[in-house]
Amino acid sequence: MDLDSVDWASLEHAYGKADDVPDMLRGMVDPARTAAAFEAFDAAVNHQGWATPAAAPSLPFLIAALDAPGVPLARLVALLADLSLSGNHESWLGERLRVGAPSELRDPVLAAHARFVALLGHPEADVRAAAALAVGVLHERAVDGLPAVRAALAGESSAEARASLLLALGALGEPGDVTALDLGKRPGRPVKVAAACARIWLAPEVDQADLAYLLNESDKGGKRLKGLWWAGGDVSALADAVAMGALPRLDGERLKALLGEVAGPVEAKVAGAVAARVFPEGGAFLAGPDALSDDQRLALELAAAGKVKLHLILGDRLHAAGAPRSEAGVEVWAGLSAPGPLDAPVPGGSEPLWRVLRAAFLGRTEVPVLPLEVALGAVGALLGDRSRFADVAFLQSPTVKVGEDRPHQPNGRARLAWLLAELVAPFGEAARAVAEAHAAEQLGDEYPDYPEALFALVVLSRLGELDERWDPLLGRCMRAPPAYRAPELLVPILAALPTERREALVCSVALVDFSGSRTESGGRVVFEWRSAWVGEGWWFLPASPTPGGARALADAVRTWTTLPPVPTEIPKGCFAAPHAPFPMVRFRELVDAWGPESVRAALAELPPSPLVDELRTMSAG
Repeated sequence: MDLDSVDWASLEHAYGKADDVPDMLRGMVDPARTAAAFEAFDAAVNHQGWATPAAAPSLPFLIAALDAPGVPLARLVALLADLSLSGNHESWLGERLRVGAPSELRDPVLAAHARFVALLGHPEADVRAAAALAVGVLHERAVDGLPAVRAALAGESSAEARASLLLALGALGEPGDVTALDLGKRPGRPVKVAAACARIWLAPEVDQADLAYLLNESDKGGKRLKGLWWAGGDVSALADAVAMGALPRLDGERLKALLGEVAGPVEAKVAGAVAARVFPEGGAFLAGPDALSDDQRLALELAAAGKVKLHLILGDRLHAAGAPRSEAGVEVWAGLSAPGPLDAPVPGGSEPLWRVLRAAFLGRTEVPVLPLEVALGAVGALLGDRSRFADVAFLQSPTVKVGEDRPHQPNGRARLAWLLAELVAPFGEAARAVAEAHAAEQLGDEYPDYPEALFALVVLSRLGELDERWDPLLGRCMRAPPAYRAPELLVPILAALPTERREALVCSVALVDFSGSRTESGGRVVFEWRSAWVGEGWWFLPASPTPGGARALADAVRTWTTLPPVPTEIPKGCFAAPHAPFPMVRFRELVDAWGPESVRAALAELPPSPLVDELRTMSAG
């Protein structure tokens, strides 16, 4: 088959059209270009272990290259082994490589199985090691591959090749093969790790000593071994992948016992495996602490003791199960510490306050009406202990990114501020005193706490006109990163201000922001670029037309009509981001809020341009 007979331009790899793949494939068999060609192919076609659409059409040429003189044979064989598993064998080490792959990737490599078996006897050790990887991942051909691996092990002297063959034996073998794992005299680390991996894969039950050994080895690091193609020659990564795949096979008691044999970061891995197993994704919603199983209580105890970090995935599972996400909340649920204001039952009910507030935060119930002391205790607990935010508020809520032209979505921190305001707003002057105390504290802080500042401003704006003394705090909140994600709070706050103050605040926030890059070489600028992005100010344009708002709108449109084109040629190593799209969603909102005539008046003095003409047409319609 001829390379040029493939329509490469119709295929894609990680960086676009695949019309440069033929040059990579030719370079792989050119002794002067092999290293660069393999690197290019790994980067673009088998990108970070992802077999891109251009990978399958490349396979016939890669397999044909097995016969090419001067090709780096070991590297080619390892690449073919990876492509047979959709691009990366390492991802499936924890599952003993029993993974399906698309037939267009798997079948061509399976057809070359006999070639790989023959290479187990190659004179070069690194080729034998790569062949062991290829034979090991092609488990459909175990009837031929397993005897060849057993025979090759008997006479192998290279440590890396021996380790590779042990792993292939573990991937293909049967429980009885455990007895054949004779390591010989003074085996090195690669052989010992490979043998432990093989025993983990082959044994019906996980040997706790092997598992503890692999876990401890996973934390040691070390240099990559050039002749060991499994896990890219990273012995620690190999041990980690196999050990983490085996942890779910242990019950709670054995996992707990295993914790006594590991330490440091490895201990957190084991504790994390406990928690992930007993709080599965999509698991049942827990009615309360009394519904916890012994294993779940153990997992929470480990989390409360800091043995496992409540990272995003596990935190999400706890959240879905109705458990707290913070370590402080978990401690109470596990019975390791006394309850605080958020953990006490709601007056007249049995649910802890944090669970009731979470339901209100999610919009599942109305915000509860609480006694003043209880409401103030909840506000103080949440604003005084940031870790408890996560028990009530899901802060990783969908947000709008700068430059995206779509309606805003609620931000978790803003909604938390709204919830706190709802709790205390009914208490009039008592609420005002609490809010003013929080606002005054934030005024003196160079980096205000946004939920706390928004909470104070929401409460104060509901209880009367906002004093001018809070303007600096309001201005900083408008410019803060969450500002463009929280207009559902800031817009009503601004609406409560007198027109002149509102306009002064709003029109001091740029509607268009800029980011840029500048590259110098040899004392001179070789590339410079500025791109425009939607600024936070778009969210806060006055709800009715004002002179300042009209000027801000006209300036923003003028900016977009004068932007330089995105460079078509960018020097290597330089950065140039595209311009953001003009925010049509925001503009349509302005037309609805101001009325078409006011918008057209704001644009009246702008010279004609495609954008200006389009906006005038929209406002006319």
